[in-house]
Amino acid sequence: MYTPLATPGRLQNLLERAIAQFRIKDSVLLRRNQVHGGVHERTVAHRLAFYLELELRADKVPGSVSVDCEYNRFGQDPKILSEMESFRKIIEAADRNLTSRGELSILPDIIVHERGEKGTNYLVVELKKKSNSNPDSLRLDQLKLSRLTADDCEYHYILGAEVLAVDLPDESKQDLSIVAYWQHGQRHSVP
Repeated sequence: MYTPLATPGRLQNLLERAIAQFRIKDSVLLRRNQVHGGVHERTVAHRLAFYLELELRADKVPGSVSVDCEYNRFGQDPKILSEMESFRKIIEAADRNLTSRGELSILPDIIVHERGEKGTNYLVVELKKKSNSNPDSLRLDQLKLSRLTADDCEYHYILGAEVLAVDLPDESKQDLSIVAYWQHGQRHSVP
């Protein structure tokens, strides 16, 4: 564990600086064409992850701390949330399915972590574009953030973040912002 990074305040600052860099250098990705729409959510997530990586290296965080998009592993095993049967309605409403064992396979949009089973999980980010966000997929992202930051979850991320990419045709309203942070399975809105 890289102890200086293991505080929620430091992780919040890192994410906020990365978003500031995205706004300066890549806000063009939030432009939407009325006919053809805009870039895919993964494109926005990738660029935000790129700026997270740059901020980590600027802070001299060791290379053992990685930033990954849609990382689906925990060591060599698939990344899953277990005991999700009680959330079946939320999961199915978002067009996802549980395994026969009541597990949900997950691909967080962005994570900051030390790879491997024994590595520390610092930050998990779920990003939604306003243009293709729907209440069901948003609820599923919130459920994932709640579980991934919960104290009793094997992944136990120190901090989760719910990020919204406002990609409206009106350029003056386009933005990338943090809607809420998650700690210990609880949501904390950003004013």
